[in-house]
Amino acid sequence: MKFSHSISNAPALSVLVVIRYALGTILLVSGVGKLIDASAAVHFLEYLLSVMNKTSPIAPQTLLLGLSVLEIVLGVAFLAGKFLKPTMVVTNILLGLFTGMLINATGNSSVPTCGCSGAFDFGMPLEMALGRNIVLMAMIAFAWYRLEKSPTIALS
Repeated sequence: MKFSHSISNAPALSVLVVIRYALGTILLVSGVGKLIDASAAVHFLEYLLSVMNKTSPIAPQTLLLGLSVLEIVLGVAFLAGKFLKPTMVVTNILLGLFTGMLINATGNSSVPTCGCSGAFDFGMPLEMALGRNIVLMAMIAFAWYRLEKSPTIALS
């Protein structure tokens, strides 16, 4: 890569690095927070299942443990700059599912928080969690677009 080409890509590179670190940090904090205390997230999941008149094939605590580990792995992948496109796809799928669940619960829920970040949730209202997820999905879409537009840009 020529030096002049790398200078012209510097703003895009900076934005992508910020997005990568932001996503990695948020996922890591969320996963670790649920490992510390998943009680609000379990309560929210149980509420959603009861509203839909469904039962979970596995215990909500076990499901959230697996989800926490997945979030930590995705967070580390973002922070390390490894497997970025698959990490973006999996993260966007998870965010899409969570966003759908939040949309379902917002406005008519007797549960004030989703417990999305476990011990680090600090009682975040459902509407705020919904907004955060939408912003995160937009960040991933922007990063994907920039990577597709300029495949020579490395995110490290």
